[in-house]
Amino acid sequence: MLIIRKEQMDVLSNYMKQSFENRIFKAIKIAYPELNLTMNEAELRLLIHNETAKAAEYGIIIEHDVERFINLAVKYGVDFDSSQSWATDFLYKKPLDYPSETVDFLVALSINQLAED
Repeated sequence: MLIIRKEQMDVLSNYMKQSFENRIFKAIKIAYPELNLTMNEAELRLLIHNETAKAAEYGIIIEHDVERFINLAVKYGVDFDSSQSWATDFLYKKPLDYPSETVDFLVALSINQLAED
């Protein structure tokens, strides 16, 4: 029987987290080339790290959903969840049962907001 010690699991967990953050970093650099002018690598990596933690506070932990949450933060600002009324009203008043649905709804609200602007 294979037994994985906590230390081994921690190493694997940290590797997976870093791997995810590296993939998101590359994707954001491609999707938002203008960030090259306003943020250095360390600042962008910190944003990704912090927004990943913030997404988890909302129960958003699936990588695809976290990536979409981070994209919203890049597009609308890291405080979009507290400064954008369309996001705040939804996140604090209408939580959904499934985190993926929460992100789907946030993305739809952001599209509606862009259409109104």
